[in-house]
Amino acid sequence: MENIYNVITDGRRMSCQKIIDSIAKSRGVKEIDEFLDPKRDNLIPLTAFEYASKGYEIISDTVGSNGTFLIYYDCDMDGQASGTIMYNYLKHFTDNIKRYVNEGKAHGISKFDLNNLEGVDTLIIVDSIDEHPEYYQRILDKGVKIIVLDHHVPDRCILNIKEDICLISSAHNYPNPELSGAGVCLKFCLYVDMVSGNNFAEELFDLAAAGIIGDVCSVGPDAMENRYICHKGFNDPYNEPLKNIIGNYETNSNSMAFSVAPLINSGNRMNKNDICMQLLSSEDTHEIMEDIKILKKCKEEQNEIAAKTFESIKEQAKDQMDKKCMTFIVEEEGNENMIGLIASKALGEYKRPVMVLRKCEKEGQYRGSMRATGIDDFSRVINSTGIGRCAGHENSAGVFVDIDALEDFINAIEYELRDVKFEQVFDVDLQLKESQITLELIKELKNINKISGKNFPAVQVMIDDITGYEIGNMSKGKHLKITTPDGLVLIYWNFTDWDSLQKGKSLKAVGTLDCSFFGRTMTRQLIMNSFEFEEPIELDDL
Repeated sequence: MENIYNVITDGRRMSCQKIIDSIAKSRGVKEIDEFLDPKRDNLIPLTAFEYASKGYEIISDTVGSNGTFLIYYDCDMDGQASGTIMYNYLKHFTDNIKRYVNEGKAHGISKFDLNNLEGVDTLIIVDSIDEHPEYYQRILDKGVKIIVLDHHVPDRCILNIKEDICLISSAHNYPNPELSGAGVCLKFCLYVDMVSGNNFAEELFDLAAAGIIGDVCSVGPDAMENRYICHKGFNDPYNEPLKNIIGNYETNSNSMAFSVAPLINSGNRMNKNDICMQLLSSEDTHEIMEDIKILKKCKEEQNEIAAKTFESIKEQAKDQMDKKCMTFIVEEEGNENMIGLIASKALGEYKRPVMVLRKCEKEGQYRGSMRATGIDDFSRVINSTGIGRCAGHENSAGVFVDIDALEDFINAIEYELRDVKFEQVFDVDLQLKESQITLELIKELKNINKISGKNFPAVQVMIDDITGYEIGNMSKGKHLKITTPDGLVLIYWNFTDWDSLQKGKSLKAVGTLDCSFFGRTMTRQLIMNSFEFEEPIELDDL
């Protein structure tokens, strides 16, 4: 796949301030200071949620009658943060709280055991809406009240019974559809505070920020409410488990996305959702550290499984190097919850759309995940075949196809992609000279990148014509490290393509700027996501 570098601003003759101004202009930010320092006014009024008052009445009645709550968590980062927000908040009013979370990656209430409702008066379902009204009706028939706090678009069937359940969703009649499930829970708690005259929800912003970043919700100019939640959550972290997971790193989008979310997701994949649930609400330091230790072990185990499975992926890839989309079949046992991780790994390896599927005889289908690059909406391509179907995001979603239709499905996708020329486009905010990369500039760009993600990615910088560099590695060959004569360290995390690594006359690199203490010295860094050598030479020939 050809790399295309779309350089937005040539900043090689700009001062630090002009560089910042150019980023704001190219990103459509009119007032950069207000954007980077959002205020409380950016929160949409707490009364904007339809049925928020109904939800408050249910909470108030349940607490007043000494009733019991059951909080039903979803299993991913946003779901765990959502459930923890509600649990930690309700603890200010009552001890009568039960919790439930599915195993693995199971979503929704379709298989919910009604025996769990014994002694329960109010069920609060967070980030886990279901489209079938009968699932809710069987709960209502038990005399249990239901509050649903979610951010997914509710099915029409659910809207038809919204008078029976209390449905509060940012995807239904709310000005900010990009608010995550955890953000919805936070806003509901803030509403209850407002009505009841309390101030308990102020300690929950960092959990909501974790959900927003973990679920890849917008933090751009279109979602200033999300930016304020992240701003307050990052600047005033309260949750001790989150702080312990992040450790010595800064609390920002990067640490949430690459420290917190992967740890929770590893527990999700290794059937330790109960540990994740326990961890995020724990107040005991020893218990927190023990749970983190368990989840880190889960992460190691998942990586071992993924690495073992990837050997099969590489074998299957040999016969598909001419394909526009590569399809891999993995064994079901031990891989049910790993498909998405393996698909992401395959995407990184082969730089084209991939599908990783497992055969589910009982359902008569192949099921799995797709990941794509070089195309705007691969889910549309899959659904347009009329053979298989896709559910999820444009380039990251679940895939379903009947067993006997797999070959036709693969051929149909190849046909749909026949005229597509895959290019990996890197939007580069700035082209700079290495001499411009000062600690002052890095500090300014890190401030911009503190809240970054969907619709406002971290600032990408390109440096070219780098010569006299030294190639090395970090963490026993896990990461690539390139050092320039002036001490700029270029790092490529989790580098795998060592066999094809080449050196040339000069180097071009694209990534985000950072700094770190190496040997008591503050070192300038470029965390790379792409690099190229000019006129490459095999390292063995040097």
